Formats: sequence, structure tokens, C-alpha cells
Amino acid sequence: MNADRIGVFLPCLEPGPIEAQLGAAAELGVRYVQPALFPDVAPSPAEWAKLKAEAERNGLVVSAVSAYQDYANPDGLEARIAKLKACLDLASELPNPVAITESGGVPFAEGEQRDREWRVLVDSMKEAADYAGKVGAYIAMEPGGSGLVASVESMRALLDEVNHPHMKLNLDPANITMFGSDAVRAARELGPHVIHAHAKDGVFYYRLTQREFAGIAGRITS
Repeated sequence: MNADRIGVFLPCLEPGPIEAQLGAAAELGVRYVQPALFPDVAPSPAEWAKLKAEAERNGLVVSAVSAYQDYANPDGLEARIAKLKACLDLASELPNPVAITESGGVPFAEGEQRDREWRVLVDSMKEAADYAGKVGAYIAMEPGGSGLVASVESMRALLDEVNHPHMKLNLDPANITMFGSDAVRAARELGPHVIHAHAKDGVFYYRLTQREFAGIAGRITS
């Protein structure tokens, strides 16, 4: 891999102010960084400008905006979509105009519950992808998080149902593997849709069934 294309997810570095994290990233010799943004609201334009300027001062480029939220739960969804759109506005200013998301939803939901959540997710992504197209940005769905979108089949289904040129993937082989799918197959079959990627180790140590895992997560309903 070309070293000029390698970056780091800033929360993986030591906790501390963003300035210290950016300095640590620069010391690692990477080119790109993906910062974690505020949990409740997207940063203001002034905050975003300050972050980009600090990254540039350290010889770094922001690779993507983090917009990890639950897009499969209808409760409070309007506010979360509004935040995603705000993140897409910020992403549109980047050389690689990408906002990375996860699907959300109940872990390994089945039957009617999964169908309901899937419909909410698809509708959310259609609305967001339309907006992304208007501002010149892209949504990159990261597999994992809940299991609603984690397998090769579920990633393909989401892409097919949203059916929008601004709906892409953030390929995370560790997440795909930990949720029981085939990361190599995902790369081969879905590669043309990948616009950003994560590379990390991942081992799912818990010897549980999917339903047991969901129960421990405390969100299963049946």
C-alpha cells in the first residue's frame, strides 16, 4: 500500500485534546486522519475550520467525517438525519468528501423487527444520499456496529435498495469478520463501491449465539 494513503482514526491514539492527537498522528508519519466528532451535534463551521487548520499545520489531511449514529430507530431519527446532513456539508469541503456511518439497529434482529428497522434504514439513507448528491459529498456505510449491515449480503442489499451514486461503503474487514461474514469476498464483490477503508485487528472472543449477544447488548425485543 502507498504510505501516502495511510491514515489513523484519532480516537485510537491517546485520549486528549484534538491538538495533541493531531500532533501524535503527525509523529507516526501518516498522511490522513479521521477525527471523531461531537456526539450530539456536528461541529460548527468555526470549529471545523479550526480542526482542518490544525491538521494542515501538522501536515495532515482529514480523510472523512465521522457520523456514527443509529439510522434504523425511528425515535429521534429526524434529528440524527439532520446531524448527518450537517456532517455531509462539512465533508463536502474535504479532498475526499466522505461522511462515514454505521446502520444502527438492534443487534442481529430477526423477522418483523428486522424488517421494520431495515425499512427505516433504507429510507434514511435514501434521504441522506439525495442530500449528499446536492452538496457533492458521499455516505460511506461501515459494516458492523449492530449486525443490521455487516455481511456481504446486507451491504449489497443496502446498496441495491438505496440505489444512489452517492451511497458508498467504508470497508472494515475486521468488523465483517467478527460479525461472521467473509471480508475477502466483500472486497472482491463490493470493491467498486468502496470509497474509504479501515484496517485493524479484530477478534470476537465471546462464544455466544447471535441472540445471546443481542440479549446482552440489552436491546433485543421479542
